[in-house]
Amino acid sequence: MRPNLLKITFRILGLFTPALAARVGVRLFYTPRRRQPSEWETQLQNSGVAFVASGTEIPLQATSWGNGPIVLLVHGWEGRGTQLGRFVMPLVDAGFRVVTFDGPAHGQSPGRSTTLPEFATAIIALCRELGPLYGIVGHSFGAAATSIALQNGISAEKAVLVSPPFSFASVVGRFASFLSIPEDVLRRMHVLMEKRHRCPPDTLSFDTIGPQMRTPALIFHDADDRYVPYHDGLAVARVWQGSTMITTNGLGHNRILSDGIVIERVVEFMVRV
Repeated sequence: MRPNLLKITFRILGLFTPALAARVGVRLFYTPRRRQPSEWETQLQNSGVAFVASGTEIPLQATSWGNGPIVLLVHGWEGRGTQLGRFVMPLVDAGFRVVTFDGPAHGQSPGRSTTLPEFATAIIALCRELGPLYGIVGHSFGAAATSIALQNGISAEKAVLVSPPFSFASVVGRFASFLSIPEDVLRRMHVLMEKRHRCPPDTLSFDTIGPQMRTPALIFHDADDRYVPYHDGLAVARVWQGSTMITTNGLGHNRILSDGIVIERVVEFMVRV
């Protein structure tokens, strides 16, 4: 459904049936669209070793390349494992085993909807199956899920966050603003979301997560990011002790994942003793 039509829909439902509008909003928010991979992504995936992560709540499609200490790549919302594919061969050449996966309801993995806590739980289960993790790289929604996973059960020597949102509430707020969702409907959405998450909203914010983090981290954020504001990345860097913030320009939210300098800095960070 097109954004303008959705705005009209929420305006009408908000006036007459706000409870229904909230349920529709939550369903829409939690249902990712599946996007077809590009040709180079398919070729890259075919060059790796495919496996199914069976230790997770639902089986996740995953791929592995190389040998050595494990670096896990975590894609963002409506992404797939190969979304971070440009990092794979440079990290393999540097001596790492690189693993990607399609998260719940993404790519070739089953499911129709997922949440941030569910995605983080999938990361934790996958890491337990893989064994000791050396590094982890997360993008956007995947960066937030990565941080929650680090807080709740996995360990890594190094972490890289690319375009991280500061809090779940801020993401929901931008979603509601984009679709002109009325305030009353938004309040109802938050109640429904908290019931599904089974955790307080402040546990999904770097206000809570950041001060607990001890993993050395590199944080990238583009000043021209139209999806996750640059100030979110700055805020994450301020509360994550021992992190380093790197600002890029002109790469936006997704092209940052294929920038040669960004990839080079990530590899350097991973190999640095």
